[in-house]
Amino acid sequence: MDIDNILTNLVDLHTHLSTSTTPHLLWELAHSQGIRLPEKDYWKFIELVRIDKKSTVDEYHKFFDLIQIIQSSPFAVEQSTYNAMSLSYRKSNINIQELRMNPLRRNKEGLYDVDRIIFGALIGIKRAQMEYPVVGGMILEADTRFEKFQNEIIIEKAIKYSNDGVIGIDVSGPYQENFNLKDLQEPYKEAKKQGLGLTVHAGETSSAKEVWEALEVLNPDRIGHGIKSVEDKELLKELSKRGVVLEVCPTSNYLIQAVSSWDEFKSVIKTLKQYNVKFTINADNPVLLTTNAKQEFKKLYEKKIMGLEDIKEAIEVSKTATFIKQA
Repeated sequence: MDIDNILTNLVDLHTHLSTSTTPHLLWELAHSQGIRLPEKDYWKFIELVRIDKKSTVDEYHKFFDLIQIIQSSPFAVEQSTYNAMSLSYRKSNINIQELRMNPLRRNKEGLYDVDRIIFGALIGIKRAQMEYPVVGGMILEADTRFEKFQNEIIIEKAIKYSNDGVIGIDVSGPYQENFNLKDLQEPYKEAKKQGLGLTVHAGETSSAKEVWEALEVLNPDRIGHGIKSVEDKELLKELSKRGVVLEVCPTSNYLIQAVSSWDEFKSVIKTLKQYNVKFTINADNPVLLTTNAKQEFKKLYEKKIMGLEDIKEAIEVSKTATFIKQA
């Protein structure tokens, strides 16, 4: 069977709203809202919202900051969400897409009501669903750089809008020494009780220890990235036993040097398969990294990291693991 026949009706469970929006829309949104950009030349501006070479984690997160400022209004969030979903369908035939965002990083530090920010994102999803054969949902992200009360607000909002298109919660952000995952233990339990899906960014550039902590403290359904799990055989067995799904993002992992080479990434996939750990393949930051789910699969196939049967299995895992109930 040809790979193009397999790569239809795809699913992407791990895409950030910040980096899923086209440069020309970001440019237009910035100008329409009177936001002063660090670059007045459009072609140079593109360099501020795209990566085409290896980067460090710190450099990587700086790209998010500018984009989140541009997206900081209900109108901008709505336009960005619609743009991200419609682009994913047209470019890579994504029929089921989970987007994720942090609403408190888009309300201009309280200038905009956070409910309106979330509502704007959900309207954008509804618009895309009216025009394209797609199903979408929004995951709200807590942040390692936030105070406990801020993250509690985000999870409370996720529960509030759980019947309107918010499908899950996540924790993301760079490593912070004073961040305590246990602060989110009770909010995560309540979110689970209210029917939300639980995921956590862990084990991307750190260690298997971070994945263990996420499992033991928050008991998530999925782990964002999680590739460092291959360092610990007992952890792999535990992930398999619990049926926790890893949201693997190949190009992202490669460009921020979470893996040193594609050979190392091949070893990661081989080990996950050996221990029967379920995983999905996702774009993570499709516009920032100039990729998409379809391209990710093709790259893995061409590099002989995954065969056709592996790809079909990963697609089926994504369809089963999605937090979108009507998918």
